[in-house]
Amino acid sequence: MFAGLCDKLFDIDEKLNIVPQLATGYEWKDPTHLLIRIRPNVLFQDGEKLDAEAVKYKLNRDLTTKGSMRRGEISSIDTIEVIDPLTVMLTLHAPVIAICWPH
Repeated sequence: MFAGLCDKLFDIDEKLNIVPQLATGYEWKDPTHLLIRIRPNVLFQDGEKLDAEAVKYKLNRDLTTKGSMRRGEISSIDTIEVIDPLTVMLTLHAPVIAICWPH
């Protein structure tokens, strides 16, 4: 149901490829640092801008809110840093598996 109501930073297509939605893309800086670039000029339904601060707030809320249904999905995130208004860097607790690395 939520997929029909909410846009995501990324989705997965029928061939299991990562497809940007609210993000324009991502880049692994190393096995524990992931840069996510946010699509410019996106607004929430109340007119507020979607930016890196909003992404950081949402991810932190999902990580820390009691009873969060998303915590398990993103529990590998250690810190979230705003690099610029349209870029967020996630630092992970441990390196990701090799399948996520570009070949």
